[in-house]
Amino acid sequence: MKKWLGLLILCVALVGCSTQFIYRNIDWFVIDYLEDYVDLTDQQEQMISDSVAHLSQWHRQVEIPKYVAHIDQLLTMDPSQFSLEEFHRQRRIIASYTQNLLRKAEPDIERITALMSDKQVDELMSSVRQRHSKFKQKFVPMSDEQIRKYYYEQISDNLEDWLGELTDKQRQLLKEWQSEMKVTKPEWIDQQTRMRIELKTLLARRLDHDYFSRQFETMLLEPESFFSAELKTKNAYNQALSARYLVDIIRAMTPKQTEHVRSELKDWKEMALEVIDSE
Repeated sequence: MKKWLGLLILCVALVGCSTQFIYRNIDWFVIDYLEDYVDLTDQQEQMISDSVAHLSQWHRQVEIPKYVAHIDQLLTMDPSQFSLEEFHRQRRIIASYTQNLLRKAEPDIERITALMSDKQVDELMSSVRQRHSKFKQKFVPMSDEQIRKYYYEQISDNLEDWLGELTDKQRQLLKEWQSEMKVTKPEWIDQQTRMRIELKTLLARRLDHDYFSRQFETMLLEPESFFSAELKTKNAYNQALSARYLVDIIRAMTPKQTEHVRSELKDWKEMALEVIDSE
């Protein structure tokens, strides 16, 4: 999904595509993304186009107005008063947006998956295996220290996208954060292997509607139910740690950073309103 989102961002930033253009042609982006994994038939492409059109209309009419209202609320917040309780509340709200979208898309994904041939299933599994192999090849040679440095750079880049340049205090908080993180790459590599087995089993029974529907919903909406005990423990620890340090970093924001965040939020609101108006 990162590639698809990256393509959308690149289109806006470098080519000058409008938000309306992207939203009206999002079926093309989805098909292009999926064909990185499997060659689609004309019938499947048409089903995807129809499904995305229906999903986009619902998303534009029902969900995006929620995002606009949420952004308006975020624009009024005082970073210095931000609390851990508020952080968890915001995370639940954002998670609900994802859950709503996945639940709405789930029935169409099931119908399209049921039409996959055995050859397409093999092709999909091969593509997933190759991507997992690249992930493994990237991280297995790295020491814990190198992985922590990678964590630091990724988080720093993400924060600076929203806040602008970080202060010395915020960088110190970030260093403390990454030093306390539990490295989970080995567990994630094992998890990828486990999920390939689950996915292969699921696709082998794609015509068994009751089984597929039940298992696919769990995979889509409750992915942590497939985690190993060790990954669950480390993931819960890291989530609690990230919440605490993110709150501290937000509370340490400067007036300039606050303006930067609000400017970013206003840009996102403008894009959301463009999508609503494009109907």
